[in-house]
Amino acid sequence: MKKLKKGIILLIVLTVIMYNAESLTAKAAESSLQQEEKDISYDMIKGGIQEFDVITAGGKKAHITITEVSSVTKVADNTYQVKYDLKGSWLAGFNVKVSNNSFVNVSNPFCIVRLGYISNTKLILNSDKKATYSFNYHTGAATSYTGVRATISGTTLKVNIL
Repeated sequence: MKKLKKGIILLIVLTVIMYNAESLTAKAAESSLQQEEKDISYDMIKGGIQEFDVITAGGKKAHITITEVSSVTKVADNTYQVKYDLKGSWLAGFNVKVSNNSFVNVSNPFCIVRLGYISNTKLILNSDKKATYSFNYHTGAATSYTGVRATISGTTLKVNIL
C-alpha cells in the first residue's frame, strides 16, 4: 500500500512538472515571435507585404501590416497601406504616398471597430516624415485619444499607435 501511495504521488508530481514545462515553452515561443512596437520597421527596399506582431506599452497584443500598393507610375513614387490592428478593439489605417524617401500625400483612412465606437477622426500629413490618423475611441464610459502614426527615415517606414 505504501508503494502504491508513493507511486501515485510520484505520478502527480511528474504530471505537474510536465504541464508547467509545456506551459513555459509555449510562453517562451509566443514571446519570441512578438516584438516591442518601437523595434518594428518596414523595409521599402524589400517591399511587398510585411507583418509584425507587437505588444503595446499598455500590454495589449497588436498586429501591424504594411503593404506596398501596386502602381503604374514611376518606381520612385510608391504608395503604402499601413494597418494597425489592436486585438479585440479596432483595426485602423491609411495610405501614404512616398517620393524620394518623403511622405507627399495621405489618403483613404479607415477604421473597423470591434468594441465601442470612434469619433472625431482626422487624417493629417504632419510633415514630409510623419503622418497621423487620430480619433477618439469610446468603450462604455471610457474615452481615449488614439490612432495610427507612420514615420519614415531613409528607406524605413515605421507604424505605431498614438
